Amino acid sequence: MPRMIEVIRSSGASSNVMQTAARGALHVPPQEMIEILVYLATQTKIFAERARLTLAGWDEASSRAAAADPRTPKEVLAYMSATGNLRPTLLPALLENPAVSEESLAELAASASRYMIETLVKSARVNQSKTILSSLST
Repeated sequence: MPRMIEVIRSSGASSNVMQTAARGALHVPPQEMIEILVYLATQTKIFAERARLTLAGWDEASSRAAAADPRTPKEVLAYMSATGNLRPTLLPALLENPAVSEESLAELAASASRYMIETLVKSARVNQSKTILSSLST
């Protein structure tokens, strides 16, 4: 049986299932639910707003686990690390996740708030990256 994210991507889910998914109420593992929400937020027009709101309030523990897991899909990590979507509590996990590109972190560093800068400079990965440090200095 295909994963629910595959059913949704292939347009095989009904409108009711899509609405339930956008509210984060499907009975799937948290990691898959986050992946579904990111897909809906970035790839659909009808369900995007609701999915973004759901992601913004998603359970912190499962969000942090997804942010720290190198196996999390790149689309999810890109969404989580985008300036407009970043939850400050997820920043330490994203910084140390090797699957998050230095380029993404450099973009984040370029527009970082004071809190984010304090978190960035505490990161061993950031302190070893000339690219990220250069973005921080500008």
